[in-house]
Amino acid sequence: MSKNNNRIGGWLTGLFFPVASFIYALFHPNNKNFKLLFVLFFTFIGLAIFYEGNEADITRSVVDFYDAYTNQDVDFFTYFKSTSSINQIDYYSIFMTWLVSRFTNNPKIYLSCLALVFSLFFVANTDYLFKHTQLTSRINIILLIVFIVTPKIGFLTHRWWTALQVFLFGMLPVIFEKKYWKLLWCVAAAYLVHFSFLYPLILLVLSLLLPKKNLLLYFVLYIVTVFINSFDFSYLASFVTNYLPDLVASRTETYINAEALEHNFFSQSARIVMNIANITLCTIIYVTNQEGIKKEDLLRRVFVVALLLGSFANLTALTEWGWRYLDLTNMLFVAFYALYLSDDMNYKKSLMLFKWVTPLFLYFIAFQVRGFLTIIGPFQLLFGNYLTTWFLKDTSSVWNLLGL
Repeated sequence: MSKNNNRIGGWLTGLFFPVASFIYALFHPNNKNFKLLFVLFFTFIGLAIFYEGNEADITRSVVDFYDAYTNQDVDFFTYFKSTSSINQIDYYSIFMTWLVSRFTNNPKIYLSCLALVFSLFFVANTDYLFKHTQLTSRINIILLIVFIVTPKIGFLTHRWWTALQVFLFGMLPVIFEKKYWKLLWCVAAAYLVHFSFLYPLILLVLSLLLPKKNLLLYFVLYIVTVFINSFDFSYLASFVTNYLPDLVASRTETYINAEALEHNFFSQSARIVMNIANITLCTIIYVTNQEGIKKEDLLRRVFVVALLLGSFANLTALTEWGWRYLDLTNMLFVAFYALYLSDDMNYKKSLMLFKWVTPLFLYFIAFQVRGFLTIIGPFQLLFGNYLTTWFLKDTSSVWNLLGL
C-alpha cells in the first residue's frame, strides 16, 4: 500500500510541481520516483517551451506540423514522399510529425510528444549510469547533474538530441556489459533518427575491434586534436561521396561546408570550460594511474571509447554544426569519471583533483541552466504545471525579461 501511495504521490508532485520536483530529484537520485519525475519534467517543458523568435529549429518543426495537419487523408508513405528529398533520411521526425498531426493541430501537444520520446531514452541512460556507478558522494552527484544538463534543454524536441539518447541507449550497454546486440539501437539512431550518428557508429564499432592495451596512442590522439584549430575535411567529403548513399553524402557536405558564424566568447565558454575539465582530468588520471586503468577491463574500454570519440568531436567542432558531438563525448567522459570514482582507491587518490575541477563543472551547470531560462517564461517557471500551462501565456522568456 505504501508503495502505491509513494507512486501516486510522485505522479501528483510531478504533474502539479514539475520544475520543483525535478530539482528535488536531481539531488535525491535514490528517490523511487526519480525516473517518473524526470519524464514528467521534460514532457512538461515540451508543453511550456517558449520558442517564438527564439528557436528556429522548433519553429520550423511546428510549421511542418501545421502543414501535415492540413492533409488529414494522406497516409504516412504518401506524406513521406511529399517531404523534401534531402530530409528523407531522418524518418523519425517525419513519422512523428505525421502521427501526432492525425490527432491534433495543437503544437504544445506535438512538442510534448517529441519531448516524451527524448525523456524516455534520456532517463533510461541516466538510470543506467546511476546503477553501474556509485553516485553517492557530493562529487558524484555533481557529475550526475553535469550528465543530465549536458544536452541543452532547448533542444530536447530536436531530432539530433533524441538520436543522441537513442545512440547512448545502445552504446552504454555495449561498452559496460559487452551486450553487442544493443548496437541495433545505435544503428536505429543513425538510420532512423538522424543520419549524422552514422559516424559515431563507425567509430564505436572500430573501437570494439582495435586493441586497447596501449592507452598512449588514444590519449595522444585526443590531446593533439584538442589543439588543432583548422582541418581539411575534403578527405571526409571524398569518402562520403564515394562510399555512402547520395542523401547521406549530400547532407554531410552541407554540414561540413556550412558558413561559419560569428560567436562571442560567452556563447562558447561552456564548451571551453568542459574541454579544460576533460583535458585536466584525463591527463592527470592517465599520468598517475594508467596501469590501474589497464588492469580494469571495463574502465579501459570506457576510457578508450571516450578518447576516440572525443578526438572525432574535437575535429568536427571546427565546423559550424559539428560541435554537437561534444555533447556525446562530454556524457561519455562523465560516465568514465563516475566509473573511475566508483573504486574506493581511485576515489581517495583523486578526490582533491575532482574538487579542484568542480568549479568548472559548476560553471558548466550554471551556463546550461541559463539555456533553460531562455526557453521558458516566468509564469511557466513559477506556476506552470500540466493544468495551468494551457491557460498561462508568456510573451517573453525569463532570460529576456532579465535583460541579460
